[in-house]
Amino acid sequence: MRLISIIKPRERLILIPQRLIAILLVGWSSDRTGERRWHTALPMIAASVGLILAVMLQERLALSVGMFCLAAAGIYAYCPGFWSLPTSFLSGTAAAASIGLISSVGKSRWLCRSAHGWLLEHGYRVFFGGVLYLSLSALVAAGLVLSIRAAKSDKLQFVVDQQPSLQPD
Repeated sequence: MRLISIIKPRERLILIPQRLIAILLVGWSSDRTGERRWHTALPMIAASVGLILAVMLQERLALSVGMFCLAAAGIYAYCPGFWSLPTSFLSGTAAAASIGLISSVGKSRWLCRSAHGWLLEHGYRVFFGGVLYLSLSALVAAGLVLSIRAAKSDKLQFVVDQQPSLQPD
């Protein structure tokens, strides 16, 4: 958060387009097709690849910035499909409880942030390790999302859309 606060407002404009375009395009595509798992997993995989390549290409500034932009787009693009996943296979209070659990686990990130601060304070260089951890986390999350079975209503919807009409004109 400190890095964002020291960037000038004019320079922050580079962060907006990939986020906005990624969220809108993936959200619209997910709503149009009714498919949520792949619309969540592919942006997570893109974020993982973008983070790893950004660190590996750090000597080439333009490519590194491009890979960080890909990672940022992936990090934001998974959200529309992700938040609608619990309601695709859970209902009522179970869906509400799962969304609450997801939010509470996400709020526990202060543990990692304070541990990272301690490591930096004591002279450890943890940039590559931190980015590697984020990349692998996104990859594991994509695998977990893909391990969820598709809802029966999604499968039936695709089958119904593909069958020709039997009614005479």
